[in-house]
Amino acid sequence: MIAKLLIPSKVIIKANSIKSIQMWNRKIGIYFTLLCILIVILIAQQIISPTVDTHNIPILLTILFAFVISAGTNLYLSLNSQYSRLEKEINKNTNKYRWKEFSLSSSLMVLVLAQLLGIYDISTLILLFTCHFTAVLLSADVESSYPNKKKLIAPLVTSIILYTSVWLILLGRSRQFDSASILSVSNLAYLTYILFCIYPALFVLQFTKKFKEYYGIVERIFSLWSFISKMIFVIFVVAIL
Repeated sequence: MIAKLLIPSKVIIKANSIKSIQMWNRKIGIYFTLLCILIVILIAQQIISPTVDTHNIPILLTILFAFVISAGTNLYLSLNSQYSRLEKEINKNTNKYRWKEFSLSSSLMVLVLAQLLGIYDISTLILLFTCHFTAVLLSADVESSYPNKKKLIAPLVTSIILYTSVWLILLGRSRQFDSASILSVSNLAYLTYILFCIYPALFVLQFTKKFKEYYGIVERIFSLWSFISKMIFVIFVVAIL
């Protein structure tokens, strides 16, 4: 009821239109593209710098790859040829493309954080990436299974276990890097955890009674927060490097 009073019906109708969602995706895709250009410039500076730190380049390349995935997905969904596919997803109150993009890009960010925390063992990095990727991707199953509670319990519980395990390892490791400085790796770990935990909070919105009516708005919030959280992450990482 409160949401209905705050959000005019005309805004809701426009927000739920597929064309309007595609235009929003295009904007977010452009924003991510600009971030990609910024990362490329930073990588170039690292390469030509006489005091180049070889550990920084793989980290920046990983961030670049994550942003390329985000930019590519949003721009791809904004194409006219993808109208029917996106419409099919939106009409089911799901968006598997969102979860595929976020599972890949956020898991790459986890790899960056792990390396900054001194985790270089390949098998450990692969395990962290796989667990986080699977945990996020299972959210698509939870989304598509709702409101069938019996079908969504298994992917939901599995996702929570995997997600919690990854962050217990990372946050536990970050305690070794505690520092009085604000720009510390430990603070980056805590900040990233908080940024990522906003997604489950937004996810809860999808299970409200009025979810279908406000789906277009929720989609915008998801994509906007994806951009903001990744921008904050890269700014903090660059400041540390």
